[in-house]
Amino acid sequence: LETQWFELDKGKVSFRNIAIVEPSPLTITNQGSQVSSGGWVRYHKRHFNSWPEGGYHFPDTDAEGATVTLKGNTHIAYPLEGVEANTNTVLKVNAYVHEIPHNLYMCLEDDDSFEVETSRNGCFRFSGSHSPGPKVYYRGFPQLSTEESYDYYFKLAEFKTGSIKYIAFLQEMRHGDHKDGAVSLIGNIE
Repeated sequence: LETQWFELDKGKVSFRNIAIVEPSPLTITNQGSQVSSGGWVRYHKRHFNSWPEGGYHFPDTDAEGATVTLKGNTHIAYPLEGVEANTNTVLKVNAYVHEIPHNLYMCLEDDDSFEVETSRNGCFRFSGSHSPGPKVYYRGFPQLSTEESYDYYFKLAEFKTGSIKYIAFLQEMRHGDHKDGAVSLIGNIE
């Protein structure tokens, strides 16, 4: 959706390039079984921008739903059902960064509020040219640069246990001429 504003003081507004987008599902492997997330929903945390400056992009998933592509500012969450993290749960995820964003996070949520004050969860940071927020898990795992890929393995008991209701992805690219750039891919989530 591209919006163009004219003569705001006179109440005139025009819209163009309106599109209805069907949210694409993400498929993860949960204890050996494929789980489809259904479509994505808009996502934000109070310590991130509530609506990304410079636009909002929709994610793309590949044909199998195994990889999500993020471009520019993209803040989305995929609902999950029946996903539990226990003391032995290992989360595997592949991340690829084509161009370094300001920040690239993956968040695991156990409630619907997405608010940092009521949620006990934080986010894993994969890449970024800016400093991570205070509730971000950043404990010595590799941070990606341009054209880099990495298979991450997280023992979730070190971060959280219990129900995971959402897996969310936040890519921030807010300033300058490249705010629509910063393409990243995250996939093969098990």
